[in-house]
Amino acid sequence: MKRIVRIRWAGIGLALALLLLTIHPAIETFASAGPHGSMNDAAMHLVQFCNDPKVVLDERAVATLVDYVLSAKKNVDHALPDSDGCPGAYQEFDTKISFLRFMEYSYSSRIPAALTRPSSLRYSLWSGSRGHAQKLPGSWKALPPNGSPVILHGMQHDSNTPDLTTGVYYEYDLKRTLILTNYKGRQVLVSVSKQVDRSKVGDKGFILGNDSDWNYYYSGEPGSAKSGLGWIKSYIYDYFSISVYVETGTAPALLRTGVFQWIKAGWSGINFVQTHHIIDGLKRFAKNNKMI
Repeated sequence: MKRIVRIRWAGIGLALALLLLTIHPAIETFASAGPHGSMNDAAMHLVQFCNDPKVVLDERAVATLVDYVLSAKKNVDHALPDSDGCPGAYQEFDTKISFLRFMEYSYSSRIPAALTRPSSLRYSLWSGSRGHAQKLPGSWKALPPNGSPVILHGMQHDSNTPDLTTGVYYEYDLKRTLILTNYKGRQVLVSVSKQVDRSKVGDKGFILGNDSDWNYYYSGEPGSAKSGLGWIKSYIYDYFSISVYVETGTAPALLRTGVFQWIKAGWSGINFVQTHHIIDGLKRFAKNNKMI
């Protein structure tokens, strides 16, 4: 009887590991001290600024992350130190687009975010920090070298797309902060997200055809579409990320994106996310974002 119980729990553990294989949407590992530790501290300062706008913006933290995104690396995707019980990962990629055109496409009140992130978002609804309607700017202007940063705080309600392995998708609320600045003559946007409470229970979804076709079905029923996992009630318990967009060229135009992301998700309060799961999700985002 004890053997049967052990086998049953082993099966549940395997099922949960499969469930979270590609959630959210990321292996050289960072040391916890030295410059890498400073980078991680800078990221947490910005997450705190997003979570509580009364905190003063640490412009040194912004500079630390921008310098890291611009630095040469052996690997463009790798692990980050855990934070608040969340495993983390970093991913970067370059896109042939001017900075202002990128802003017009990706952070505009006239273009829904799901159109530029079709493999990541089902929809995304932006509002003011107190629930009042607050649109993103219709257009953005470049900042002069000595210009003060432009800071925008808000709340956002997101629903993501079904993941590649299980088809599970989630809805969740985020605190959002956008920081537009000029750093050493380069236009820079820092986008910070911090999840509010846990997500709604994950629902069954289906990828129709190839994921690159961006056709998805949303059932509205809790669980997973994968055989044997329909009973699972999973949640995203915590999520925070920082996306740094830096102008790296003007002739030709080139934009570098660096994403620092942490996530804790699972079932019954247990986290099953590992670094390579995050990296896989970030690669999916990068591929489709560049296509758009």
